[in-house]
Amino acid sequence: MIPLFKQYPLLREKLPYVSLGEFPTPVQKLDGIGRNLGMNRLYIKRDDLSGSIYGGNKVRKLEFLLGNALKVNAKEVMTFGGAGSNHALATAIYARQIGLRSISMLVPQPNAHYVRRNLLMSYHCGAELHLCGGELRSRTTMPLVFLATVHQLLRHRLKSGRFPHLIPPGGSSPLGAIGFVNAAFELKEQIDNGLAPEPEYVYVASGTMGTAAGLMLGFGVLKLKSRVISVRVTDNKLVNVKGMVRLIDSTNSLLCALDPCFPTLKFSGADVEIRHNFFGQQYALFTREGMEAVTRMKKSEGIKLDGTYTGKAFAALINDTKKEDFIDTHKRTRLESNDILITNSGTIGRMALVSDASETVRTTFQKSVAIIKPDQGRVVPRWLYYYLNAEKDALISWAGGTAQKNLLLRDLRAFKLTVPPLPTQRKIAAVLSAYDDLIENNTRRIRILEEMAQMIYREWFVNFRFPGHENVKMVESELGLIPEGWEIQRLGELVDIVKGRKVKNLYDTMNTDSVPYLLIDGLRNGEYVYTDKDAGPSAQEDDVLMVMDGASSGEVFIGSVGVAGSTLAIFRPRNATLLSPYVLFLLLQERKQEIAEKNVGSAIPHANKAYITGIKLTVPPKDVSMTLHSQLKPIFQQIIILRLKSVNLRRTRDLLLPRLISGEIDVENLDIGTEGLGQ
Repeated sequence: MIPLFKQYPLLREKLPYVSLGEFPTPVQKLDGIGRNLGMNRLYIKRDDLSGSIYGGNKVRKLEFLLGNALKVNAKEVMTFGGAGSNHALATAIYARQIGLRSISMLVPQPNAHYVRRNLLMSYHCGAELHLCGGELRSRTTMPLVFLATVHQLLRHRLKSGRFPHLIPPGGSSPLGAIGFVNAAFELKEQIDNGLAPEPEYVYVASGTMGTAAGLMLGFGVLKLKSRVISVRVTDNKLVNVKGMVRLIDSTNSLLCALDPCFPTLKFSGADVEIRHNFFGQQYALFTREGMEAVTRMKKSEGIKLDGTYTGKAFAALINDTKKEDFIDTHKRTRLESNDILITNSGTIGRMALVSDASETVRTTFQKSVAIIKPDQGRVVPRWLYYYLNAEKDALISWAGGTAQKNLLLRDLRAFKLTVPPLPTQRKIAAVLSAYDDLIENNTRRIRILEEMAQMIYREWFVNFRFPGHENVKMVESELGLIPEGWEIQRLGELVDIVKGRKVKNLYDTMNTDSVPYLLIDGLRNGEYVYTDKDAGPSAQEDDVLMVMDGASSGEVFIGSVGVAGSTLAIFRPRNATLLSPYVLFLLLQERKQEIAEKNVGSAIPHANKAYITGIKLTVPPKDVSMTLHSQLKPIFQQIIILRLKSVNLRRTRDLLLPRLISGEIDVENLDIGTEGLGQ
């Protein structure tokens, strides 16, 4: 029973509610960032873990909003948001989970990876997507959204005889805000159980005010002294003091009407604290401070924030600590866009061009990395980056040392370059950048496809919501409740594992008698060396490869053909009709961290084969397994195609690189755009 219902049982009888999430979400102490900020009581409540399929703050609201949709016997729900709306995606996911169709009325917003990902996932969940309105800040947008909504309401009325059930933007209404009244009660239980101290301040991203309003009302009822800091992330028409007070009062009135024992509280503008100066120029446009906060949290704690919402909230908290500016202590090595990083100790010559991204401002690096700051009046940074890559062997030859190679800074400064005119530099950089841009685009598409596949896997094998699941009884097993007809088997009973081998002959280029020699670097970036076809165990396209030795033990790959290297093992299902190779890959990927924690060996870690083969998994009937295989196959085939395209793009780029840099290929008369590549 949720904490709010424990305190006010009458609300359980009268409030519409459906359990969707996994609560309570944990409270985690942020030791690393806390030390850095001089705060020994810094905690985060992990609402990103509120659902196994999809987490975030929307789940709490949807438990009441979708509960109400079920109560009124709705068949479909309609909601609203930006094109990349997390709320619209969460509504699509959880509506589908309880058997409702969803319609999303979306307005344009700045393009980003997560926007494309959310749209694809919404589409996969069966949501009916409608783009309406002009630019997000346009005065005509809301009237256009209204007209489009009326049109769709009437269309569905004529088609099915009923209107869709409406869910407000962000799920923020008195009913939706109750989800965060309950969150306050949940936090109070955790405080009482010694899992966290009572906070002085609670920072939240505020887009439609439901989260903040619910927490403020809950804290008030519980007499907690915690003050909610709302960090505005949308237009001030959507987040303001009057609107916040109005939403709190409306939520309070609803709860009092349902249960007369629920206290009536009075809030005023003085109780509301909204931070406006972290919003930036527009909704969903990332800010420098926000992305710095995202990067800082990821590096220190391994927790992923986002640039639209939580990153801006955390940026406000960091600003409020008034800690000495990081940059002041790193003036000598301050990293800036278009700097070039090069490893100059140990493995010589690995390079990176610093992107024009806000998170680079607060980045530092270890001593084995040198920073090159191009004089942009004389050299185009991207051309210099490509030039140094082309001359990597020459740079390596300059390195001295016996036990460990070192490229001294004085030698790096003395390294001589042949520098063409700036227009030529820009054209060379433009040609090579075109290949890198295509590779990066393929990488983003692969990431989205992998996320889709993982989502399907979790839906079927973790949540057991496969087609027809509603007609299958759940039965007890040693792993808990599983669908009737499914079996529990050990991984070792279902797969053959073949260890890779060190080979004698290696070639830089491929010929008719050679194949790729599969090593970790090649699997990651598609840059292979080659060996004889019969030199060792061969991996096929549907085989899963796992790293068995070294720091990357437990990492898995699929879709590569060639001879497996000595640090790899081939995992091959004995019966693909029972265990699809794609399911095997997703299972091992899902449990990568768990497998890594069971590694053996002290100096060099090794994957624990006995533990891996002992992993117990649920195995569906053949018809279910084959249906899932048919859904996953086109996704993985597209991933393989994109990877092959990237391999070919890299190969072509690397063939062109020395010829362009040396001047063998003349670009003087080449008509190519060079915008953004220097003056």
